[in-house]
Amino acid sequence: MSGLAGSGTSRLTTGGNCTWTASSQASWLTITSALSGTGSADIAYNIGYNLTLATRTGTLTVGGQTLTVTQASPAAAGCGGAPDADALGGLPFVTFLNPALFSYGCQIVSVSDGHPVHDGVKSARFELRAGECESSAAYPDCQTDRSRYQINENNRGESNDGRIVSYEEWIYVPPQPRFRPRGGNILFLNEILYRPADSETGGGVLGYVEVGQNGQLMIRTHRGFTFDIDRQYTVLTNPVGTWTKVVWEIKSTTQADGYIRVYVNDALMVDETKPTLPNAGWRHMLLLGIYNAFRSNATEPYDTQVVYFDGIRKTIR
Repeated sequence: MSGLAGSGTSRLTTGGNCTWTASSQASWLTITSALSGTGSADIAYNIGYNLTLATRTGTLTVGGQTLTVTQASPAAAGCGGAPDADALGGLPFVTFLNPALFSYGCQIVSVSDGHPVHDGVKSARFELRAGECESSAAYPDCQTDRSRYQINENNRGESNDGRIVSYEEWIYVPPQPRFRPRGGNILFLNEILYRPADSETGGGVLGYVEVGQNGQLMIRTHRGFTFDIDRQYTVLTNPVGTWTKVVWEIKSTTQADGYIRVYVNDALMVDETKPTLPNAGWRHMLLLGIYNAFRSNATEPYDTQVVYFDGIRKTIR
C-alpha cells in the first residue's frame, strides 16, 4: 500500500450461523462496511492520508482474527538535483537549507504512488514536521521563531530589468489536521524576490502567497521595498483538496509604470502599478515551499505541514 490515502477489502469466511464483530486499532484505518454480522462477509476499510510518508502499520480485528495493514513510504528524489522538466518546469532550483538533514523537505514524487499531480506524472512535495526549525546551521530558525523548507530559483546572473516576467504555478494543499494554526503567526507558500543580478544576498520580497488563520489563500504585497504590508487579498476561501493556479506577471523596472498582476484560477486578483525593482539591473526570482514565522504567536499547536507544487512555468518577454 502506498503512503497516500486509499481503501481495501478483506474477505471473512465463516459458518452461516456464526456471528462476528469488526473493529479498528488504528485511527487512520476506518471500517466502512458493517461492524457486525452473521456468516461470511467482505470487510471494507479506508486508509487515511499518511502526512509523513514514513512506513506505518495498523491492525483491524475481524471475527477474533487480526488483519495487518502496512502503509509503505514510496521512493522519491530530492528537488535540488538536475532540473526536473515535469514537476518544476525545467527551472533550476537550489536551497540554502540542508537537504541531507531533512531529506523529505522537498521531494519529486509520482502519481503512480498515489500523489496528487496536476499535469504529467510528477509533482514537488514539501513537508515540514511540527518540532523542526533548524534546517540549516547558517540560519538558526529556532532562535528567530521560524521554521521552513524552501527552494529558490537559481537564476543568478540574469536581470529582468525592463522586461515582463511571468511565473505560473499550481498549488495543492492536501487535507490535514492543522495546516496553519490560528493566531498571530504567519505561513507563506510562495515568494517573489528581488535581488542583485550577481548576488544571493540583499534585496527583499515583492509578494507572497499566504495562508490565513482561517485557511484562506491570500496574496500579500508590500509598501515600496519594505516589509510593511501594503495589501492582503483573499483569493480563495478554501484551497484544500484542489489544485489552485497562480500566475504572477511582473513588469520589472525601477520606473513608476512597473506593475504586479496576479491571476488566480485565471481571474485577475491583484493589479498594482508601481516600481518593482529598487535598483536597475536587478532580477526577480521564484521561491517555493513552507515558511512559518512568529511561531510563538500561534494559539494552536503546529502539526506536520504538507503542500504540493506542479506545473511551474516561466516566461520573459
